[in-house]
Amino acid sequence: MRCKVGDIAFIVRADNDPQHLHKIVTCIHWENDRWGGAWNTYPRLKDSEGRIIGWHDDDLQPIRDQPGADETLQWAPVPATTKRLTEEESKTAEAAWSKA
Repeated sequence: MRCKVGDIAFIVRADNDPQHLHKIVTCIHWENDRWGGAWNTYPRLKDSEGRIIGWHDDDLQPIRDQPGADETLQWAPVPATTKRLTEEESKTAEAAWSKA
């Protein structure tokens, strides 16, 4: 898997929901499903029918701040309100997600 819980990721493929292509999300919780699994993200993006989208790992490109790990930080417009979650914040968000 390319993404980890708490990663900020760039949506690089959105075949069924092109309105979300190139948006930036935070990976909250990985959930296995019959298609292999999907990320629950924040914000919770919805499809054209109002259903929350679970993103496949290869739909997302993680943005990391380690030198040389990812060049996306050089060109992706990261919103000022987006921040990397701490481990504690990730656990809290994952717990809240599973209750929803």
